[in-house]
Amino acid sequence: LEHAMCGVLPFDVSMTARLTMGYCHAALLPAAASLLRLPEGSRFRAQQYHFSEATADGLPAVIVDARTGGGAGLRGVEHPAFSVQMEAPGALAAPEGAMAGGGGLDGGGGRTL
Repeated sequence: LEHAMCGVLPFDVSMTARLTMGYCHAALLPAAASLLRLPEGSRFRAQQYHFSEATADGLPAVIVDARTGGGAGLRGVEHPAFSVQMEAPGALAAPEGAMAGGGGLDGGGGRTL
């Protein structure tokens, strides 16, 4: 099941039968840190709970690092907002989120999504 988006992000969101759930740690990457006026690398504990995934042209938008098998970002996202690592044995950190409308205070403003 796929839902039409308004075009702010360079990908769509598709509903899946698979639940993604768990606690994670998110660290701010440069563009989001600048926008929020917080130190780069500020860490937050968070929770993910969703039945959706980012897709591009009907395929998963996640770029997989061939060396590690972990996430390496999303196709079409130039400035990820966070580096996220799930609280699970062997979990790898991966860039997530997106900055829209610029890269922070010196990049014309922006919003984290």
